Amino acid sequence: TDQNHGKTLFAEAESVLTDADGRKTSYEKSTLSFTAKGYGLTKAGEITLTMPEEEALVTVRLRLKDENGNIRIRNLVTFDVKSETGKEIALSEAKLEGKGGLRQNGRKLNVLAGGKATFTLDTKDLPKDAELVFEASARETFSRDLAEKERDLSSEGSYMLGYKVDRGANENCFFMTTRGKEEESTLTLYANGEKIGEFLLPDDPADSRGALSWHYQENPRKLDEAGTYGWLCRAKLPEKYLKGEKTELTFASINGFSLFGRESGRYPTGLRIE
Repeated sequence: TDQNHGKTLFAEAESVLTDADGRKTSYEKSTLSFTAKGYGLTKAGEITLTMPEEEALVTVRLRLKDENGNIRIRNLVTFDVKSETGKEIALSEAKLEGKGGLRQNGRKLNVLAGGKATFTLDTKDLPKDAELVFEASARETFSRDLAEKERDLSSEGSYMLGYKVDRGANENCFFMTTRGKEEESTLTLYANGEKIGEFLLPDDPADSRGALSWHYQENPRKLDEAGTYGWLCRAKLPEKYLKGEKTELTFASINGFSLFGRESGRYPTGLRIE
């Protein structure tokens, strides 16, 4: 509108750091003022941002305020800052049992209901207090995850027979977070067959909090589980498994789960040992 033409406006930028352990810190704020000069674009000036030296996801919150401090526009932009944090395990190294596979060009691993994913870990050089850190969510099975012969096609295309549009059949689809319709799952972690951890995963959410899953979308016209994210999980590795050359870590769930790599999900962590 022309409500603020000729008046002073203030552009604010707040940098918020999310580290590999999920901690959030607001570490820098900048403000510049300018005069709105009518319709169209107005060059407001430049704001210099300082990136941290640690592994982090930086969200820059942008706000445009009027002379009375009222927010007129909000926006944000994200930056993925990389360094060396722990020993990351590539999701592509998983040995799958059951249905599932990699998504987001290898950045995310889905394991459907009843499946398992096993990683062989080189443990000979790990410290005695080694800990496994990862981001995980539940994973609902969509019809697009199934082979055509496994789908119920009895009424497909015929509304007279009760057919309803199956959004889960669309390769470009992932249901956004919906309160009251959570898909809960329990993830169990084993080391050489011994249970060492169990994690309740409340949902398979997808929204703006899955910043890395948005950030690394390669084709904006065909989204690949965009905005999906999970919960940060930790498990101590028993010392007895750190004395040998190799240890097998197995993730299993009755209802299905997802593991997020360093460039997917909400946290800049990946599947790592620290």
